[in-house]
Formats: sequence, structure tokens, C-alpha cells
Amino acid sequence: MKIFRFATATLVASFTLVVSHAVLIPAARLFNWQAGVNVGVPGGIPTNRTTTINVTTAPYNADSSGATDASDAITRAINAAGAGTIVYLPAGTYRLNNPIDLGFKSNITLRGAGPAQTILDVRIANGSFAINLGGDTQWPHNYGVGGTAITGGLTQGSTMITVSDPSLFAVGDVAILTEDNDSTLPVVSVSAFPRDRGQMSRVVGKSGSNLTLSPALFWSFGSTRSPKAHKLLSKTSNVGIEDLALNLTNSPVSFAIWLQQADRCWVKNVNISQQSNYGIYLTYAFESEIRHCDIRDRKAGGSNGASILVERTTAALMEDNILVRSFPHLEVNFMSSGNVFAYNLCDDSSIYGMIGGSIDSNHGPHNCFNLYEGNVAPNVQCDGYFGSTSDDTIFRNWLHGTSPTAANRQPILLQRFTRNYSVVGNILGKTGQIYPGLYSIGLPNMGNSGSAGMVQLSTGTTWADWGAAPGPNGFQELDKDVQATTVFKANYNAVSSSIPSGEALGGDTLPNSLYRSSKPGWFGNLAWPAFDPFSPNQNLQAIPAGYRYVTGTEAPGQVTPPPPSVVPPTNAVLSIQ
Repeated sequence: MKIFRFATATLVASFTLVVSHAVLIPAARLFNWQAGVNVGVPGGIPTNRTTTINVTTAPYNADSSGATDASDAITRAINAAGAGTIVYLPAGTYRLNNPIDLGFKSNITLRGAGPAQTILDVRIANGSFAINLGGDTQWPHNYGVGGTAITGGLTQGSTMITVSDPSLFAVGDVAILTEDNDSTLPVVSVSAFPRDRGQMSRVVGKSGSNLTLSPALFWSFGSTRSPKAHKLLSKTSNVGIEDLALNLTNSPVSFAIWLQQADRCWVKNVNISQQSNYGIYLTYAFESEIRHCDIRDRKAGGSNGASILVERTTAALMEDNILVRSFPHLEVNFMSSGNVFAYNLCDDSSIYGMIGGSIDSNHGPHNCFNLYEGNVAPNVQCDGYFGSTSDDTIFRNWLHGTSPTAANRQPILLQRFTRNYSVVGNILGKTGQIYPGLYSIGLPNMGNSGSAGMVQLSTGTTWADWGAAPGPNGFQELDKDVQATTVFKANYNAVSSSIPSGEALGGDTLPNSLYRSSKPGWFGNLAWPAFDPFSPNQNLQAIPAGYRYVTGTEAPGQVTPPPPSVVPPTNAVLSIQ
């Protein structure tokens, strides 16, 4: 195993490394995740909206008894709402025979009286969703079609790029930045998409051919890889769904809530149950949040049933959610980068035919620079089924690895085409359980537990070099470069009741968090940080979502609503100037 360190502050001019003795995680693998600044809704979810439309009053007169369809009345109220308006659903049951489609409406909140009081009884006979924001878009950036060439400012950490056609962008637009696949990492797709890695950034300034961006570039784009910037087409901005519940017992729709092209949007304190497939689906979401939700009891087994599904999403925050009896709990797909998945309680996937991940960090290439912190889950799996991923960080989670199926009792499963992962400060396993091993590293894709050979992938190889036909069944050898590029530090082994000597911190320091500067108010009286490998706490109630799951009540001493942490973490390894 190779451990890589950077101990100087010379990586990129626009970055400042804060070094304590030695660098815990290589700086090139990190993004400056700051809640309310670089991830999630900037400044936090707004609480200053006061104008209200009550859907049960004239001229809308929505039925709150559940006896008749209320979807038309709710839709009319949404259409009438001006900027800054709350469309309010008082306590009651609202029958939905048709979906609620907000389309590209912006700057409004759809709010109930609380998930125990405002119930949406979804009875939609067919279709994709119960509630939708935004609309679908084509994917020209996956093929390098259209957009404009990026000709300068390509270095990791750069906040300014030069483009050939700046007229495509105005200040406030969201840009999708991509390049041709880098086979040396590798960035590969079994579906043969030529451009699988990308990120979104907001244009915050414009001068001539130069665009100032936030966030900065996550990695160095290659001038020979045809880097391009596309404008995110029509989008919906600053829309929230809050304080209600969706019961999908009587509907087969695929998605309870769908956020498409969602800019600074959020779902907060929403309960979802009995969905056929997915609870909340984000695609082309930017600086959005899913927080304090409870998504459970999917009514079908098998695959395609994540509680939260994320695709082509950047700088989103999925925090403090209860995700129960679904498969997987979290699924991250296709060009999702710079996101934070933190302090979520994930439980009971195994009864739904779990063959792998509870938190699946890569079921569609190429995801990168995502942070998984403080979660309680059976495991994290990078499944390699459709291609590659890189530069994610798994930090201070309790991954207990419990499952009725012995093959799934591995807390960390990093399969083929995983590169530059950092697994640091976690509690792995559960005392008294028997495991085939706590790590599964470099095996073929999900569903293939063996290897047809011991061929090592090496830098500079291509599909032709690997001798693999593009497809999930190609390349079933052991990928030795997974372990060679993964950093393992300070992970507590519950089987041996120790941190392996090869993972000792030495002179490094383990920060409390990689995205928050201090204990958040919604943690209440619970200990911070929740999980410490030097004093391992194997307790679901160590995080607020786990406390709610076990007790049915909020953690004691909470400050509500949770204030955003807008100050850069003082113990961060990386900060952006």
C-alpha cells in the first residue's frame, strides 16, 4: 500500500494549505467543503419568507380531508405565487390524483404544517414523479457538442477561466465544465461516453473572455483534452419543499420528489414512505440541500430504489436524514462532484436483496471530490459497474458492516476503477460480529465477487490495453491500483479492537470535521465529533438522525432551525483564497 503526502504549500497558487505536523490527506484530493458557502444553499436555507398563500382558502379551496383530489388547487396556488411566497398546506390530508409540477417556478416555498400533520396521499396512476422541480435537459456536454472551449485557467483551484465565446454566459449563470476522458487516471465508462468527469460552477464575474467561477476547479483540466464550458439551460432557483409527508402506498410513480436543474433548492423535514423506486432524485442540482428528511419503507425489493439518488450534481449537501429499508440508501451517479453526504442514518437495506452498497458512491461514472462524513451505515461501496471514480473522502463514519449475507459484511468495498480515495478516521465493524474482512479492495464490479486473473491496471493504459470489451462484464481481473492509490489512516477495527499499526496517524492531526468549523446547533447535547476512532462509540444515537430513529424525538438541546456554518473550518487541510 502506498501512502501519499504533500507537506508543502506549493500545490496551486490560489490554494493555501494549513499544515499541522504533516498533511493528513493529500491536498490534491480535497475540495474546500464549507456548509452554506461551497456546499448547500449559500447562507443556509432561507427563513425570512413571510407572504403566504393558504391553499385551503378561496379561490383555491383545496380539500384537506383527503376525500377529493387537491392537486389542481395546489397547482393553481403555486402558479399564482410571487417571489418570496410560501404556498402553505395546513394540517390535513391532501389527495393527489395528479403530480405537482413546479416546473421552472423560482423563489417560492411549498410548506406544510409538519410531516405528522400535512400528509400528501399520492394516488397518481402513472408517471415519473409526485412533486417535480425544473425539467429535463439534453446532455451535449457528455459528447463535447456545443458550448465553448476553455483556453486558460485550467489549473486545480483556479477561480478564473478564459473561454472562446464568453457571450454564452452572464453573471449568475451556472456553467457545466467537462473535458475528454483522461485514460491515465483512468476516467472510463462502459457505456462509451467520451466525457464522464465534470463539475458545475456559478459565473460570479465576467471581464472580456474571462469568467470568474465559484467554486474553483476541483482538478487540473488538460489543455489536450478539449475542455469546454456549457451553460446549464433553463433552471429553477431558490425553491424549497418543507414540513410535509408523502405517502405513496397507492401510486407506482418512480420518484417521490424530483429536483431537476435545481439551483439553490432544498427539501427539508419531509417524510416519504412506500415509494416504488426512489425517494428523492437530484439531477443537475447545484448548491442544493436535502436535510432532516425521513425516507423509509420502499414497497418493492430489488435494485433501482435508493432513498436519495444523485446524478450530475455539484456542491449539494445531504445531511441529517433517516434512510431506512431501501436499496441502496444513497446512490451517487454520473458526474457528481464536490458534494457532502453527512450524518445520515442508513439502516435495514439487507431485507431488500442488498448485494452490495448501503452508500453507493459510484454506480455511474465519473464521480469525484465528494465527502462522506459522520454517517451510520452498513458500508460504503464504490461498485465500478458502469465505470470509474476518484478523489472521494470517507471520514469519521461508523460503517458497521452488519448484514444477514456474509459476503456483504465488509464496511469498505472499493471495486475496480476506484482511484485516489481517502479512508480516514472511521469506525469499521461492530464488536462481536464476524467478518470475511473489513476491506474489499480492487475486485471486479458489483455482482462479481471473484477475479479471472491477477492483472494489474497501470497508469497510461486504455481499454484496448486492458483487453476488455466495454460493458459491465468486461475486465474482471483484480485492479491492484485501487489499493495502491488509497490512503488508509486511523480507522478503528472493531474485530481487533485497535487501529492497525499501518494506519497510525504519526504526526498528523484528525480534524473534528472536514466541512464544518464547529459543532452545529442541531447536534444539541450530543458529543462532537460523533465518531472518534481513538474512543470508538458504536451507537446509532451518536448522530441526531440516529437519535430520532431510535427514540422518535429530536436530540436534546437542539437549536432549530440549524444555523449555517459560514466560517471556514479552522482545522481544514485546505482552504480557498
